[in-house]
Parts: sequence; structure tokens; C-alpha cells
Amino acid sequence: MKLGIIDTHAHLNDKRFNEDWSAMRTRAEAQGVVASILPNVEEDTIMPILGLLQEQSDWCFGMLGLHPCSVQQNWQEQIAQLWRYESEANWIAVGEIGLDLYWDKTTLDRQLMALHAQFQKAQQMGLPICLHTRNAHAETVSALKEFRPDSGGVFHCFSGNYFEAVQVFDLDMFIGIGGVVTYKQTELREVLSKVGLSRVVLETDSPYLPPVPYRGKCNEPAYLSEVVQVIAQACSCHPQEVIETTFENALRVYPKLSA
Repeated sequence: MKLGIIDTHAHLNDKRFNEDWSAMRTRAEAQGVVASILPNVEEDTIMPILGLLQEQSDWCFGMLGLHPCSVQQNWQEQIAQLWRYESEANWIAVGEIGLDLYWDKTTLDRQLMALHAQFQKAQQMGLPICLHTRNAHAETVSALKEFRPDSGGVFHCFSGNYFEAVQVFDLDMFIGIGGVVTYKQTELREVLSKVGLSRVVLETDSPYLPPVPYRGKCNEPAYLSEVVQVIAQACSCHPQEVIETTFENALRVYPKLSA
């Protein structure tokens, strides 16, 4: 894979991209984006992702997992159904998995059970994990301390403080940084100025969380050029250093990208 920006988390299977997919990719490549990683969310998202992995195999890579907001009472059946597709693609990670206590705190127990089951799957396959963590940082850290898959992974859409970033790094994990770093109400620029780039990967979470100056629009990989500029300012370095370091970090955490 040639050096460039890797979007390590983009829901490019979203219906909002259906009519403009090729143009979206063209815009991304014009800004130096060389690859995008597509996380799975639930049973209904698997087929669109598989379609893109086949049609865009030189640019799209896939994760397989069950999002915490999609975890139902029959979570064991949900996970079993997803992993029927284990041999359908060269999955590079187990994701998007994790804990979300923003919407419903009453489902924590089953979210934790589903998370542990997917930790075990990642361990069996030797794959890294991609973690969704919303209003659940302490609970996620505790779960990882109890059982952490050997291949590490990423705290996707990290928006925590310096102490929380250090906790992530102590677990031998990386943080995913996207459009939120450009927002006024965030500590991320200060955090990055202290921790540097050694465990940072880039992401959009497209079509969500577009950076300034694209707030209110559908986010897309091309907009990572704005994120790179803001990270470079925060870390007092050249934007090319951000691109090169995050590129190498992405290959470290997701080695199948370069396989």
C-alpha cells in the first residue's frame, strides 16, 4: 500500500453514499486517502459491506462485529449469525464492538457479555479490536483489564482527557482521531499536544461527525485533510508528519492492511 491517509473507521456502506460513491472515492483519493476501513454494526449491514469489499477491494477493508447499540437479548444468536460470514472476506479486525451507556444504561450486562464473547473471537482469530466507547470509558477499561485480546486495537472516536488517553496507551491500544478534534468544545487538541502521535490513527466515522468547516454535512474520507491540519497544529509538526506517522500506526494496529 502506498503512503497516504488511511481512514480507519468509515461507514461507507451507509445509504447516503449510494448515489455518489464513486465521486466520493475520487474526492478522497484527490486528498491523499489510500484506504478506508469499514466497521460492521449489525446483521443488516454485513451484506452491503461485503459488496463494497468485493467491488472496491483495492481501497476498502472490513471489520466484523456487533455494535453495542445493536446488542439485543438474543445477542448470542446475533453474533453467531454474523460469524457465519467469517470466511466471506479477509476481515482485518473485530469491530465495531464495545460499550455504549449514552442511550440505555440498563443493557450494560448484556453489552458486557457480548463484548467478552467478541474479545474471545478476536483472540481466536488473532485479530485486533475496534472499540466503540460512549459514556463508558471506565467500564471499557475494566473489561480490557479483565481480558484483553493479544492483538490490541483502537479506541474508536476517542474524545477523552489526558488521563484517559494514558489509560488507553497503558493497555497497548491506539486512539482514533477524527472530526471532533476540530470542534471548539473539545480537549483533544490539548491532549494530543501532550501525548503526541505515537498511538494515533485517523478516522472519519463517516457519515457522522464531519470536521469544521463541514459541520452539518455528510462526513466523508476526503475531509480528513482538515483533521490532519488541526492535528499538525496541536502537535507542532508538519502535516506530512501526521500523515506518515498515522499511516505507519494504522499498519501496526491493522497488519492485514499491508498483507
